Amino acid sequence: MENKQLLRAIKMRHSRRSFQDKMIPADMLVSAIDQINETAGLHIQLLLNNPEAFDSLKKSYGMFRGVRHLIALVGSSDDPYLYEKLGYYGEMLVLRATASNLATCWVGGTYSKNDCRCQLLPHEELVAVIAVGYGEETISMKEKVITSVIHRRHKTYAQCTKLEGTPPEWFKYGVEAALLAPSALNAQPVIFTWKASTAYASIPEKRKIEQVDLGIAKYHFELGAGCGEFGWGNHAGFTVNDNV
Repeated sequence: MENKQLLRAIKMRHSRRSFQDKMIPADMLVSAIDQINETAGLHIQLLLNNPEAFDSLKKSYGMFRGVRHLIALVGSSDDPYLYEKLGYYGEMLVLRATASNLATCWVGGTYSKNDCRCQLLPHEELVAVIAVGYGEETISMKEKVITSVIHRRHKTYAQCTKLEGTPPEWFKYGVEAALLAPSALNAQPVIFTWKASTAYASIPEKRKIEQVDLGIAKYHFELGAGCGEFGWGNHAGFTVNDNV
């Protein structure tokens, strides 16, 4: 999928919590998941017709309706960058789904792990899931209220950056794309630093789930900047492509 399509998907994407009872075209997602798993050493799985994971009102607090299909974000707990990688590659799948007119929602805790029919090998961990499907054509008042509460605040470019000197234009484009990234409780914990002619991405590491946010934000930044990639880990630097 071309970079331009994914950049459009960044602007189109918004979390949906009500889904239609329809089958989704799984081939595109399965192909992307297989490629990611082989490249990154993960065990991400597409779970079709697994509504039980969201059937419990106690777990979902009634925030979701009609969820049938999930992307289970699974990998080895021995991987020191597991949470970050699942954030990075999970968002890659979210944007591909968005570009294919599917609705999505990142879910960290408001679902039943015991009812999630994913395969866990020894030393593997289910970190989060992504609800995926066709969103209800009409957004209900309940969903609007939930969205407005969760997304009641957005950070600015100045709040998400630390600058020593004037960064290049690609840094600004990267941060602007990252500001549109989803994050747990919309906290947007990632800070992008420009120092000694290098961009860095960091989080305060107060909560482990913020490593997922770090991976998501790094992927958005890379798409927006369009000229390089971050290393894994907190405070990792951004390597600019040779042709820039």
